[in-house]
Order: sequence, then structure tokens, then C-alpha cells
Amino acid sequence: AMKDTIRLVPKVTKKKISQTMKRTKALVAMLIDGAHPLVDIVDRPWDRLRYGSDLESIDAYWEKVAHQRCLARLKKKKWIQQRKRGQELILELTSEGTIYALGQKIVAAKKKLAKGKICLISFDIPESARKARNTLRKIFKDGEFDCIHHSAWATDKDIGRDMKTLIRLLKIEDWVSVFFAEKVN
Repeated sequence: AMKDTIRLVPKVTKKKISQTMKRTKALVAMLIDGAHPLVDIVDRPWDRLRYGSDLESIDAYWEKVAHQRCLARLKKKKWIQQRKRGQELILELTSEGTIYALGQKIVAAKKKLAKGKICLISFDIPESARKARNTLRKIFKDGEFDCIHHSAWATDKDIGRDMKTLIRLLKIEDWVSVFFAEKVN
């Protein structure tokens, strides 16, 4: 009788997770650029579904639902905050959201330094700032930096200015140094 049961919970696949991350990154990027990602929240697309609609409207409805779910995730992670000004709903990145967005910018950086030059980041962050240290290491790993030592990482990407901003936002200036150096070997 087990074979006759219907699966009610959708199977989560790597493709769905990847699409979710792409949507999250896109929304954060929109907020950084000053765009307003919310579609009119007063609109009730389910009424169109209930009373009949074409496929484009149904696709638009599900896209809007996915968009709203992504916004809910961003709020839950405390990466965005919303406030109302009259009839207008304003979304802003929080400091955590800004740190995430800046980390993604560093990871995705394509511009390289001059041949033979590297950006070296050295740190000795105390245990009291463990969260910031873990954030920094995750960015280094995701950005495929070279681990020279557990607390020294290098890359040939031009990320100095963004790294300086990230360090300031994480409030770890006293424990992190960024150097530009020439690779000898």
C-alpha cells in the first residue's frame, strides 16, 4: 500500500537550491543598486487564478510568490528591514545584509591585479569576534583564495578596497591587515 501514496512534499533538488540562491543574490543586488524589488502588494493574483487566467498570468503569479518568499527569507536572516513612509514600503539592507552583499562582491570579483602581484590578508582575530572571523574565512574559501597559513590568505584579484570596507563593517580593523605584494616565486 506504500507504493500507492502520493508525495505531498516537493523533493528539494540542487537545482531548486541553486535557483533560490540566485534569486537571493539578485534581490540583494537590486537593493544595493537602489531598485525597489517589491511588486504592488495590494494586487491579488490568486483571484485571477480562481476565476480563470492565461498561462502568462499563472507564471507571473508563481514568480511573484517566489519573490515574496525570497524577501521573507531575507527578513528572517535580518539582511533587510522594511519600513513604511505613507503608502510607500521601503526596503533597506541591514549591516548584516551589506556584509553578505560585499562578501558576494569579493567572491565574484573578476578584475585581476598586475601580473605577479597579490593581495595578502593576514589576521589574528580573538575568540570574542569568532563570528566575524568565520565570515571572513568563508569568503576566502568561497572566493578560492590561497590559504598560506590558517590566518593568512592571498589572491590575485583586485579586492583591496572592498576588503577594507568589509573589515570596517565587521569591526575587526585592529586584527586584520591587507597588503599588496609581489610574488617572487
